[in-house]
Amino acid sequence: MRITNKIMHNNSIYNINNNKVTEDGLNTQIATGKKLTRPSDDPVIAIRALRLRSNVTELSQYYEKNAKDAESWLNVTEDSLSTITDVLTALIQQCNKGVNQYETLDDIDTILTEMSALSDEYYSTGNEDYAGRYIFTGYRTQQSLTFKDDESTQYIKLHDEFNAEDVDTSQRVIGAYTLTASDSTFPAESDMASCNVGRIRLSYDNVDPDVGNVSVRYRSTMTVPATSILSTSKTEDTVYLTYKDGDGITRKVNISTNTDNNTNDDNKVTVTEADGSVTTYSARINDDYGYTITGENSMFGPFSMTLNQNGVATATDISVDVNGTDLIIKYTDASGSPREAQVSTLQSSTITESNGSTTTYSITSEEDGGYTIKAVNSASGTSLFTVDHNGKVKAYDITATVSDTALSTFDFTVNGEQTTIQVPLTGASDAPYEVDVFDLAGNAYSMTVNTDGTYQINNESSLIESGENVNVVNLSSNGSVHSSYVETVIKPGVLNAPSLPKVIDSTTTEDIIDDIYVALSKDTENECFCINSYTGEILLSAKLKEKLESLTDITNANNINVMYDKSSWLAGDTRPENLMKCTNIDDGVTVVYNGGNSSHIMEYDVGYGQTIEVNTTANEVFTTSVRRDVEDLKRLVSRMKDIKTMMNTMNSNLAATTDDNAIANIKKEIAAAQKSYDYMKEELKDMFGKKITSMQEALDKANVAVTENGTRSSRLSMVQSRLQNQLTTFKTLQSDNEDIDMAETATNLSTAELIYQASLMATSKIMKESLMNYI
Repeated sequence: MRITNKIMHNNSIYNINNNKVTEDGLNTQIATGKKLTRPSDDPVIAIRALRLRSNVTELSQYYEKNAKDAESWLNVTEDSLSTITDVLTALIQQCNKGVNQYETLDDIDTILTEMSALSDEYYSTGNEDYAGRYIFTGYRTQQSLTFKDDESTQYIKLHDEFNAEDVDTSQRVIGAYTLTASDSTFPAESDMASCNVGRIRLSYDNVDPDVGNVSVRYRSTMTVPATSILSTSKTEDTVYLTYKDGDGITRKVNISTNTDNNTNDDNKVTVTEADGSVTTYSARINDDYGYTITGENSMFGPFSMTLNQNGVATATDISVDVNGTDLIIKYTDASGSPREAQVSTLQSSTITESNGSTTTYSITSEEDGGYTIKAVNSASGTSLFTVDHNGKVKAYDITATVSDTALSTFDFTVNGEQTTIQVPLTGASDAPYEVDVFDLAGNAYSMTVNTDGTYQINNESSLIESGENVNVVNLSSNGSVHSSYVETVIKPGVLNAPSLPKVIDSTTTEDIIDDIYVALSKDTENECFCINSYTGEILLSAKLKEKLESLTDITNANNINVMYDKSSWLAGDTRPENLMKCTNIDDGVTVVYNGGNSSHIMEYDVGYGQTIEVNTTANEVFTTSVRRDVEDLKRLVSRMKDIKTMMNTMNSNLAATTDDNAIANIKKEIAAAQKSYDYMKEELKDMFGKKITSMQEALDKANVAVTENGTRSSRLSMVQSRLQNQLTTFKTLQSDNEDIDMAETATNLSTAELIYQASLMATSKIMKESLMNYI
């Protein structure tokens, strides 16, 4: 093979360049510390680097941010729970002091002052926050546990729930009100008597005296509890509808369709809107597989709309001008074609369109003066919409999605009668809503869909009478049975003395209250009660007390539910939405809280497919009984102090009197007052003993929360340890994959430099010689 100088020159230059490239690459590696400068340098390393970097980033997020945030939340909760347990322990100690009958009223006052301060601290601790978010209020992290100031805001239908063991007694000294040191009457010792009635102490005092929403509902097990079967309908669809009304307010509803064309109320939906209005809806599948939605709002009247099978409105960009008995209508139909016509409200009209199709308009005049317009185009189908008397459309900006309806079919048996009900699982919306459903026998039931996606089905009538039963089934969000029971509704009234008031309020006289206690204590025939709105007590007849105390446990439900209203709140009162189901009406806005049975669980992602619950909710820790216990003691001690003051005055009068008849009368009244005082003193001792039990129950509840929070912290610590190890491992793998060995690379660079210099010298030597030297 012939080799020329030119070939040798080119090869030498090429090799020198390669050596320089190698040296440059090693230089770059030392400067960057990385093996690659571009993915093409080594695709295998590049692909592995992307995967490892992703793993390291995710693990860093979990370990350095998520887990640490979760740890901080749990630590703040732990500190708060520690304070709560300390407070409750101190309260128990104070109650133990109070049991000692040798304590004077002044000593008792000191004890109660201490207990009151501890009670305030108990609830104040519930307002603890982490990074501006209240830790005990579930999802409502921007709202405190308690009212911080006195407020007047209306809460209706508070569902205050209890169990059989919560039923206790209320003692009253009959005739004590007649004791006075200044009048001319002198009650005898025999006029004083102790009367005990059953009592349910509500979570709050000073409840509204209006008995319209007041009821006691006790629950018993069904003969055969409800069981459910889940399925998907082949004939019904669920329409998830959003639209704006004529005032621009966005409204949402989920509606299950009817497949027939009748006008029954099956699956009719009723929504109580945030503005206080009520809207009813029904949906029907049309022959073309589209949907007709009809509704009526209590404020703006009836309205209608049509959707195609994909949930798209068949009429958009609607404009209607009212011109006497004519309507000038403009809209875009389902095909996207603009339509315009002037039609009479008195008769139907048919218009031939520019594309040769025909549109038939039918106008229905509504009772509110508006018009429902039905336009049937021979090519694009039916468009339906409603306008008010001025031509303003009642529903626009309509969007909807459609899916097959999930169904839950459940059976239960009560008193030998089996009931089967199939309900559509239409899912949660922005506000609770009700769906009319029927059992197989055609009996009407109402299904309430809660904002957490759970369901309650019952057959309660709006005209339900006292003593009637209601069948109740609660479903979880997936349609499985959460709880089922028969609820007996008792409305207020002293049935064996119907002339007595149903409610004790600030205007009720002491003698009437005495009569109520006596009547209820003697009533062994009627299940009835009277509500003391001032003290927040349900006073039970002997018959109802016996019934409530005999109730057995129900799975996933409490035995007793007391409903009432309250609108006056003091600073320190626990907000009812943090503990129970209730409805708040504030400035015309209606909000239903805690309608469902799911809890407010807040979880942090702390690993691949791993979450940890960080929050402890108020109902897991707090109880209104702590404050109410202190109030009970204060109220009793206040009455004792009044009688003690009267006795002191009587004794002073006795010392200053010389008349024998007056002395006898005063002594008789002193004996009556002493008897009344002794009754109360004995009651105080018993009450302090009961408060020890009550406070201990609150402490036990808090200790359970401490344990659960500690368990989560321990689990988080294990997760953090594993995350740290994983992060170290993946960072090592990432470094081994991407990073250079600096010593080895430095050696390689020195070698490359020598090779480069050697190649220069060799090339220089070769280039000095040529064939011309030998000619």
